[in-house]
Order: sequence, then C-alpha cells, then structure tokens
Amino acid sequence: MKKALNILVGLYTYWGEILELLNWPVHFKDNPILFLNKIYFGTDYISDIYNIINYFELSSIDSLTIVSKIITKNNRDMFNLNLMNSMDIKFLEDLEENQLTLTTDTLMAFDNIMKAATILLWDSNVKKIPQAEASQKL
Repeated sequence: MKKALNILVGLYTYWGEILELLNWPVHFKDNPILFLNKIYFGTDYISDIYNIINYFELSSIDSLTIVSKIITKNNRDMFNLNLMNSMDIKFLEDLEENQLTLTTDTLMAFDNIMKAATILLWDSNVKKIPQAEASQKL
C-alpha cells in the first residue's frame, strides 16, 4: 500500500497541476490522498472495487484504516476512524467539472495500476506456475 499511495500522490499532483486551482472543501484540502482513498475504497465510485477488496481479503473499512495509518503516521485506530468519518463525501454529488475530472481521472488511473500490480500480475503468475512445472518435468 505504501508504494500504491506514492503512485496516487503522483497522479493527484499531476492532475492538480494541469487543472486550474480547484476549490475543495476543507476536509479534502487537508488530506486529499486520504480523501481519495475514502472515495476509492469506501464508495461505489469505482464500479468493480470489490475485485481489489477481495484480492486483499480485507473489508473496505480495514483497507481504509490501513491506508489512513500510513498517511497519518498514526497507528491509533480511533484517531484514523474519526478522521475518515469527519470527511463528508456528499459534496461528490455537486462537483465542478474540473473537480470531477481530477477525481475521476486520478482514481481510474489508480484503479488500473492497482489491478495491474495485484490481480492481473497474480493471475499471470498462477498461469505460469503450471507451465513452469510442466516444463521442468519435460
């Protein structure tokens, strides 16, 4: 997750620099990466997010708690849960065009990278193992 968060920071920074200065709510400005993770893991914003959640064998709350601990560098569950609960995602219903672009493009790219680095890579490995074993027997 630490490496994945670095990728998300890069994507967010990239889109933030391309788009005009955006007017975000305070709870987004203070912790944009945590907020994007809350959207990613805690909503249906990404339609097939459950593939990633199932891959990690964690609930969305557990995934968010782990991410939160990494971002805040605070290992207290209550602190991180309170921080996440304070982030109101209702403003997603009224996003401006640039906010929508940043959120959508950042999270879609992040989702594609997460899937490529986890599910697709694992599936590829699972398929290669029997081939390698068969080659060794030959």
